[in-house]
Amino acid sequence: MVETRREIFNNAAAAGQGRTRLSTLSGGIVATLAVALVVWMATDWTRAAVLAEHATRTEQQLSLVVSGLRSELKKYELLPEVLSRNEKIVRLLESEGELRAVDEANRFLAAINASIGAAATYVMNRDGLTVAASNWDDPRPFVGKNFAFRPYFREALRGETGRYFALGATSGERGYYFARPVQAATEVIGVTVVKVSLADIEAAWAGSPDVVAVTDYDGVVFATSRPEWRFRTFGHLTEEARERIRGSRRYEGARIEPLEVVQERPAGAGEARLVTLRDEAAGAADARAWDLRFLAQSTRLDEPRWVVHVLSDTRDLRERVVFSGALALFGSIILALAGLALWQRRRNLGQQLAHQRMAEDVLRRSRADLERRVQERTAALTEANEQLDRKVVELECAQADLRLAQDELIQAAKLAALGQMSAGISHELNQPLSAIRSFADNARVLLERERHAAVDENLEIISELTERMGHITGQLKTFARKSVDEHEAVSLRAAIERVLLLLSSRAQSEDIKIETRICEREPVVRADGIRIEQVMLNLVKNAMDAVQGTNQRRVQVEIEHQSEWVTFRVTDSGPGIPPENLDNVFEPFFTTKKKGEGLGLGLSISFGIVKDHAGTIRAESSPDGGACFTVRLPAADGEEQAA
Repeated sequence: MVETRREIFNNAAAAGQGRTRLSTLSGGIVATLAVALVVWMATDWTRAAVLAEHATRTEQQLSLVVSGLRSELKKYELLPEVLSRNEKIVRLLESEGELRAVDEANRFLAAINASIGAAATYVMNRDGLTVAASNWDDPRPFVGKNFAFRPYFREALRGETGRYFALGATSGERGYYFARPVQAATEVIGVTVVKVSLADIEAAWAGSPDVVAVTDYDGVVFATSRPEWRFRTFGHLTEEARERIRGSRRYEGARIEPLEVVQERPAGAGEARLVTLRDEAAGAADARAWDLRFLAQSTRLDEPRWVVHVLSDTRDLRERVVFSGALALFGSIILALAGLALWQRRRNLGQQLAHQRMAEDVLRRSRADLERRVQERTAALTEANEQLDRKVVELECAQADLRLAQDELIQAAKLAALGQMSAGISHELNQPLSAIRSFADNARVLLERERHAAVDENLEIISELTERMGHITGQLKTFARKSVDEHEAVSLRAAIERVLLLLSSRAQSEDIKIETRICEREPVVRADGIRIEQVMLNLVKNAMDAVQGTNQRRVQVEIEHQSEWVTFRVTDSGPGIPPENLDNVFEPFFTTKKKGEGLGLGLSISFGIVKDHAGTIRAESSPDGGACFTVRLPAADGEEQAA
């Protein structure tokens, strides 16, 4: 029975695996086709969008180029007509070369040409001989040259306006020619011509990202933003066109070569065309490497009979299409992988459901055992938590006792310091008291003598002395006051002044020079002022103790404000701190003083106060000898004012 059930299970599993493989293969084919479709749609849309973008830009550029050409030519179109009616020109042609008339006409044409900025202005007689020109004094003047072969001359002789573009037969420079007949009565006696250079317009095209080309009615490029295309053709010229160009000497001396159009087809964006050109003069072994792909738009000008082309380089088309395809492929693959993962997850969930039913019995049996263990662990954890709570309460009480003891110790240290300074303070008070008594006795004598002005001076001095005594007793009162552990804006400048005032008598009596260097910016910290003054007092007193027995008794106090920190530094000229003691100076009851001179708690208390204020304190030996203690405290906000 067991073997039969096992066979049924195995057969069902094999059938399920076969269906899974078939489903996986079908899903893979569908996913591949979907990815290919998405990639094709993305690349086709990108191609159409890029071509539309190029078409819009080339259409706008074409409109600007045509407007610029028409505007430039319009400036000169009527000038030959005006010149043909000028009496100097008519008199020149009627005089048949009279020298004075020729000279007058030459100078007149030179002045006109300079003012209008044309390439050249000249006059021909009925035979096509140039009798006067604006460049009469140039090394290669037009005067004496015969241009009867030019079509614009023949058109003007027929009474029409001659228009023509060609290379100058004399100057070799390109130009567009306007010509009008000069008439006397009803007879044509000559022709006036204005030659216009398109070099300025062509130079302006050079700044465009697109290629601009202008072709004549035979398809020859005579003006372009791409110099290597000049005098090239889009396709091959017919023999008739070549003969016409040779006969008119339109591009005399220029080698006319074709730009081979490899392919030309609609771009699907208005009248734009996709044009692929190959430069036959390149001579590349792999001709495809020299293919130039453009989106081109053209427009025909009726007068002059030109065709203006704007060609936009589509090299970015392939890059953007490939990028779009790659992006679509990447996204499709991600989606396909996500779908595969989802399908695999559903398949795994189905398998898990089957295994879950088998595991439920085991889970039910183990649940009871787990609940029993959880109850045991919970009871143990509850007891541990209660013990931890008791220890936390004990620790908080110990910290409170420690803080209270520290405060009492600080207060005792301050009172002890006051006791040590009592002799100096008594001296500071006795001096003004003696002076007050002397000035008071003196004032009584002065009153008897009615010297009131002198009495006034004595009373003013007595007032100043009492103010000084009040200042000293006020500092003592402030210093002796117990700390209330309230943080406020405290000026370290004012704090050190109070400390130094208390120590001034000792400094004078022991011949200790105390130097201070305090920054200009107000050094304000947010702290308990009483506790910070205690730190300062401890450090300065220790420095004064350290210089005892030295030849040069000097203590230097510095306060600096650096960005977000205020630094208080005390340096002495004593023997310094031995290297082996640097790590122990802040430990309680550590001292290098003689027995009875200190308990070794001052620096330990100072360390705790600084730490409570989120600051640091460091001890080191000074490079010049002696010890240096540095305290860094966070600076108060800029808007806070020191109390």
